Amino acid sequence: MRSSSKTRSARPRLRLSYGLAALALGLSGATVFKASAETTGTIDRRAPPAGLTLTLPTVQEPQGPTLEGEVFRVGVLASVTPDRQRARLDPYRRHLESVLSRPVEFVPYREARGLMLAASRGQLSYAIAPGSLVAATASLCGCVEPLAAQPTHLGLAGLFAALAVPASSSITSPGTLETLTADRLVIVGENSVVAHHIGLSELSRAGLGVRADANYQFASSLTDAAEALTDGRADAALFWTPQAAGPQMSAGVPAHDLTADQRNELRIVWRSPPAIGETHFAHTQLSADVQQALQSSLILLANQNGAAFDAIDNGSGKAFVTTTLSDYRPYTDALRFWAVIPRSLED
Repeated sequence: MRSSSKTRSARPRLRLSYGLAALALGLSGATVFKASAETTGTIDRRAPPAGLTLTLPTVQEPQGPTLEGEVFRVGVLASVTPDRQRARLDPYRRHLESVLSRPVEFVPYREARGLMLAASRGQLSYAIAPGSLVAATASLCGCVEPLAAQPTHLGLAGLFAALAVPASSSITSPGTLETLTADRLVIVGENSVVAHHIGLSELSRAGLGVRADANYQFASSLTDAAEALTDGRADAALFWTPQAAGPQMSAGVPAHDLTADQRNELRIVWRSPPAIGETHFAHTQLSADVQQALQSSLILLANQNGAAFDAIDNGSGKAFVTTTLSDYRPYTDALRFWAVIPRSLED
């Protein structure tokens, strides 16, 4: 029988000097970033939030005005060459200029660390980045606040970590999860954003004694994890899902390769809170009036300026909704669970 599952310690191998930035990129969830000397980089937005290859090139800090300067600087993670990205975002840049009555400049960053440092040092007024980076930057400096994010294509706040078991399992609810041991858990996607990092963190938060350094099985896909459950190598599978409720798996991603019979043989018994994706956030040195103007313009954008909305649409087509730092707790807890946030930042 085909099997690609493997067993190893669950703690990610991070470069310690870049720990916070590296995990922020590893938790990003929405994108897969590849940088090279020839190109600014590409983002595959079709890819599921699975394991990412972390590349941390030398950071070149941007030169220019700080928050007190005339130009309003907006940071973004690079998805194409800078000129192409600025051209794509230009309708939203012009919209911001009309809202703020001042020049607006978009600054693409090749990797998360550069954007985090610029935001924490007040070199950016505003940024658009994965929810994990918002949580990591707020933990780093306490100087940013989320403004708004788009719901998923299903109209939900984000993606969920979920635990699936065979339909015949004695694990029938979160209250019976204490019978699950680490060596009998298979995680879909080593270093995956939602399943691995947030999933284990949230299971630990639920009081199940989950440890970051325990030995877990890993599978490259939900199909491989389902095989591990079927042939008895594992008792439960930890994976990500867009579904917010219900024990039955839907036929969509990530279960799209499972047959109807395979899906019917599995039952979802637990879910994490949602992990919010791409987020618009602002530096707290901005006045309350400016932050309110930015937030209100985002909430109304889909109805008021279709071209500007299309320029920043994450693919869901859903109107923006207000978010607060408390909505990003799964990321903040995951950063603490994996011992990335120093003790001095937890207070």
